[in-house]
Amino acid sequence: MEASPSSKNRAKRAVLSLRILAALGMFKLIVNVWGVILWDVVLPSRPDSRYVDIYVPTVWFVAGAFYVLLSLTAVACLMWVHAVVRQMNVWGANVGATPTWAVVCWFVPFVNLIKPLMIVRRIVEELGGRGLVAALKLRVWWGALLLSRILYGVLQSLMRPVLVSLLVTTKLLVEIGFWTCALIAVFLTLRILREVQMRLESRRNCF
Repeated sequence: MEASPSSKNRAKRAVLSLRILAALGMFKLIVNVWGVILWDVVLPSRPDSRYVDIYVPTVWFVAGAFYVLLSLTAVACLMWVHAVVRQMNVWGANVGATPTWAVVCWFVPFVNLIKPLMIVRRIVEELGGRGLVAALKLRVWWGALLLSRILYGVLQSLMRPVLVSLLVTTKLLVEIGFWTCALIAVFLTLRILREVQMRLESRRNCF
């Protein structure tokens, strides 16, 4: 049976988005570390508003760009997952989901806490066995994703007007944790995507 080449094109778009996302995330992480130094070390000894005038617009710009790109990357990755599951189904492999459900389950409350991981795990196992699952650190990847969601929720609660001025350093430390988890998830997603796509291409050439 001949395989559809759509996953290859979608993989390229997802990889490009992930690389840009990683670059922005690393820059934002550096900015947050600078923010902790700024509020805890620089401003107490040198209360100069020029530092804040530079820092704040930079934070908002980078964060805004990251979240916009994050949405585009999520779409690109889910389109790739759809193509991969469709391809696996063509080959008769059972990954525990239809192409549509493999995408929709990411948005269903509670289901999205475990089902996406199960589907990705089944895909990886079909292509490379349990050894590949361990090598790609799927549990670390999923843990980083879930923890980043939790920390994002904490950040939203800290954004309340009554707390913003009181917990600047705390908020920055939570942000550092969030961006660290997000970056781990991005880098591992990139690794998983490349490895799965490479094995898909290898198997495709056998047909």
